[in-house]
Amino acid sequence: MLFTIANLTLKIQLRKHDEVAAANRGTVRMGRGSVHVAGQWIDIAAADGGSFKGYLTVPASGSGPGILLLQEIFGVNSSMRDVADYYAEEGYVVLAPDLFWRMEPGIELGYSEADFNKAFGYYQRFDANQSIKDAADALKVLRARP
Repeated sequence: MLFTIANLTLKIQLRKHDEVAAANRGTVRMGRGSVHVAGQWIDIAAADGGSFKGYLTVPASGSGPGILLLQEIFGVNSSMRDVADYYAEEGYVVLAPDLFWRMEPGIELGYSEADFNKAFGYYQRFDANQSIKDAADALKVLRARP
């Protein structure tokens, strides 16, 4: 339940902007033209060894204030990447770390009943204390950016 309210808020924001984000994914509108914003997966070193992925997206300006975007129980799926891209369009550098990597790296679930059941399975095994440490490692990477 640690991230429930924040994720619910993000989910509501995503649903409000879902059609716009899907239509404009990866494009920043500037005046009459547009600039492509390319998100990418990066490696993040874990303080206790190993590494995990995070989805990083940067505004067209190349820098800006940072947002550490924490995933839902569905992983860093296309909806979470759309939220990250949306905030990059607004001028933020966004990093969404894969907090399920210790159970299974790269989980990307949808919103079907079957995926919902899988997601709750991951959530029940989720180590919140360890994920806070992983989020801190991701935050170090985000803070090191310009």
